[in-house]
Amino acid sequence: MAHLDSLARPTLMAVSCAAALTAPMFAQSTATPRVPVIYPVPMRGQMGTDIHPSAYQAIVEDAKKVNPDLIVFMLESADI
Repeated sequence: MAHLDSLARPTLMAVSCAAALTAPMFAQSTATPRVPVIYPVPMRGQMGTDIHPSAYQAIVEDAKKVNPDLIVFMLESADI
């Protein structure tokens, strides 16, 4: 049953999501309830070439316009 023990341990993603969901922006209020805005940012490829700050300038500007409640970085790279 050792393989089941690893399922019970929280992962960084689970801890991050749990912390985000308990943030004040999700607290009960008298305002009309709304669904939080989540902005996913895919980051795939090689660090320094595909994943480089210059490649994400447009995403940063768009995220500022959207003003999401939560930004999720989805990193997929063999370099880490």
